[in-house]
Amino acid sequence: MATTRARPALVALAALAAACGDTLVDQHADPGLLAGATCGPALAACNGACVPEDASHCGPTCAVCTAAGPDPNGVPACISQACGFECRPGFLRAGDACERAVAVAAGYVHTCAVAAGEVFCWGNNSTGDVGDGTTTLRASPVKVAGLGDVTAVAAGGGENTGAGVGTYYGHSCAIASGGVIWCWGGNESGQLGDGTNAQQPSPVKVAGLRDPATAVAVGDRHTCAVAAAAVWCWGANGSGQLGDGTTTNRLGPVQAIPSGATAVAAGAEHACAVAGGALACWGDNSSGQSNGGANAPGILAKPNPVALGAITPASTATGGAHSCAAGTGGELACFGANDHSQLGAPPSARGSLTVNVPAVRAPATGLAHTCALLADGGVQYWGANDRGQVGAPSGAGAAISTPTFVSGR
Repeated sequence: MATTRARPALVALAALAAACGDTLVDQHADPGLLAGATCGPALAACNGACVPEDASHCGPTCAVCTAAGPDPNGVPACISQACGFECRPGFLRAGDACERAVAVAAGYVHTCAVAAGEVFCWGNNSTGDVGDGTTTLRASPVKVAGLGDVTAVAAGGGENTGAGVGTYYGHSCAIASGGVIWCWGGNESGQLGDGTNAQQPSPVKVAGLRDPATAVAVGDRHTCAVAAAAVWCWGANGSGQLGDGTTTNRLGPVQAIPSGATAVAAGAEHACAVAGGALACWGDNSSGQSNGGANAPGILAKPNPVALGAITPASTATGGAHSCAAGTGGELACFGANDHSQLGAPPSARGSLTVNVPAVRAPATGLAHTCALLADGGVQYWGANDRGQVGAPSGAGAAISTPTFVSGR
């Protein structure tokens, strides 16, 4: 909040201005009258008033910022009451360069991206989800310190229930130089894999993985990775989501699949992997998300083969209570909960079906909605839309049961 130290002369002028239905700023009052003004963060002192800082109003002298920085995609900006530069929309600032992202991951209420071999995160940060060493919410990207040569990033989390309803938690992981996995954020169930359950707002190394990782996936409070073609998981395990045959939380990696794995995905409390040209899922199965749509048994604590008919899976995605797999021929199979049409069909308790979409490159799943990146670069969506999450032109509303193309407006 902006504050000023009032002077008698200023008080008198303010009273006169009020009586005339005017303001001091409108009358171009002498800025010298406010020589003692102190503006708070993100505010500039201009013409005797504290105004939001921008490139045309910066710092205690209300400077106009003109330098766009050394990168052609930079633009002048006022940053912490001093002139500098920022990157145009669509670019992330890595040092003095503006870079395009090569990977992105969305958690429950935070987001991370990889650009120039570095990780940038933003959003909710109450459990250190963003990885900048603080628990301060970040409305714009901040760099995760200490990581280089990053090739992949994953983000997850959820919302507390009961007394904690309306509060959030999350964690993030990245594969960095040498195939080493680093994680940060909430760790109450050991989901960071560092051998503790202490929250970490800065990256910590996952302990116990001997081989370089090639893939990492983050769920609600658990994490899985592929290293040397084996699947390893750690963190919460109350629904068997670590795939080690138990329901015991693990502070470090335990093996779920010994060999042949090429891809892994972590849902709310389940996981799926492509291994040996087949799909296997494990964990919570209350909606059939780990057993091809059949919800018995309720928990599968070891990897369970999921039959996909003639489809040979190439990649997989897992949501709140549904799962999908894209085939080598561009097919897409989804199974599990369908109460919000997340399987691409009219609502039902659960099911399993081949979604009627053009050739698919990769699927993506949210809590109760699904998207597909098509081979030609198009994107189709379906499922829950109560918050506009599928991008329908009509805005937020009823669930979308038919795959529909995303379009810009």
